[in-house]
Amino acid sequence: MNTAIDIRGLDGTGRNYTAWLLRENFKVDVGPPGGTDATDYIGDRVYLICVRSPYSWVAEKLRGYNAHTQDVTRRLVACWNDGTRKGCAHQRSANMKRESAALILQYEAYAEYGYHNVLDRIRAKWALRPARKPYMDILRVIGPDVTITEATHDRQYEIDRRYMADLAADTRRIIQEETDLGVLTGAGYRAL
Repeated sequence: MNTAIDIRGLDGTGRNYTAWLLRENFKVDVGPPGGTDATDYIGDRVYLICVRSPYSWVAEKLRGYNAHTQDVTRRLVACWNDGTRKGCAHQRSANMKRESAALILQYEAYAEYGYHNVLDRIRAKWALRPARKPYMDILRVIGPDVTITEATHDRQYEIDRRYMADLAADTRRIIQEETDLGVLTGAGYRAL
């Protein structure tokens, strides 16, 4: 029997990439990636909550706006706070009902540790059985609906870092002052 995994998180936190990696490399049934508003807990599932640094998440979202106003930045930070708070609360709730039922995955972990180390930790956490062949080989293959590899993911991460450095000082100040990092510190954000 395959392990059932639900992936939750805000858009732009690596949900689809993670879902594809899990489906390609393990015997899992990955539920459709969902937002953070879903708070239902199904006892036979495990949950992977995807989060991302508020600086790189807001920077990515600001690319879609023509004008980087302080109001837009504040709304994006409020969205990040709310979505991340809900995801972390879901993780705590699931783990109280069943030990190790949920895990928080930091988007930046792919660039920091490499995708194979991230997958090793997820596999060890839930004792996932490998699919067809070891992922060291299969991850070189691009899925039909995915156009991302480790190299393109790392390049995107570097673009995000450079973009964050280019943010206007007032935008960085708003993110720094209004981001509620407390939601992450008690939730094992750096656990993976």
